Amino acid sequence: MEIDRDSLADTLEATLEALAQRAAGVSRRRYGRGERLCCQDDPAGCFFFLYAGRVRTFVLSPNGREKTLLIAGAGDLVGDVPFYLGCPHLESAEAFSAEVEAYQIEGTGLEELLDRQPSLARALLANLAARVRLFTEELISQSFEDVRGQLQLVLLQLAGKYGRVTYAGVAIDMRLTHEELAKLVGANRATVSACLSQLQHEGFYRMIDQRIVLAPWAVGQLPPP
Repeated sequence: MEIDRDSLADTLEATLEALAQRAAGVSRRRYGRGERLCCQDDPAGCFFFLYAGRVRTFVLSPNGREKTLLIAGAGDLVGDVPFYLGCPHLESAEAFSAEVEAYQIEGTGLEELLDRQPSLARALLANLAARVRLFTEELISQSFEDVRGQLQLVLLQLAGKYGRVTYAGVAIDMRLTHEELAKLVGANRATVSACLSQLQHEGFYRMIDQRIVLAPWAVGQLPPP
């Protein structure tokens, strides 16, 4: 499921740029791949609106196991929930693409945003509700799916958000390693690699130019062979 953030992004971008130029609680920042925007358990004194690039959010268990929660893209918000709640960050966020641009929004910046555009509060609430629904659906699906089913679901979700239609099917327009997919699924790499090999053998996807390309039947464009 893809969350439609177009209206929120259109509402935010122009105002954020104006506030950033005035240094009014908003600043525009750049990050390279692997650089952290925020860290789990750190105080949430700000949140982020992604202008360009992709960001991976993830959590670490007490035993050090890592689970990717979301790959966010342009127009998405990162770190806003703990900011609203006044609690530490619930997750870490790091640049997933080579370059990321984001607006860092502090308390004074949010206040001025809402003063300038009162309707923004409703857009932020709708954005939050959509993400709660997304995570609820994922939790339900993980309760009933095995690793193979979860992996297929993750690939279809990525295709829905970052897919590009090609002659061979729908290409997920990012490079994904087996380790990264394992973190998205929440399983060990060896199991995910075995499932990927099986799915590739069955024609669910193929690799073209280091991109995963889902077969047309896999995304419902054609009936299964």
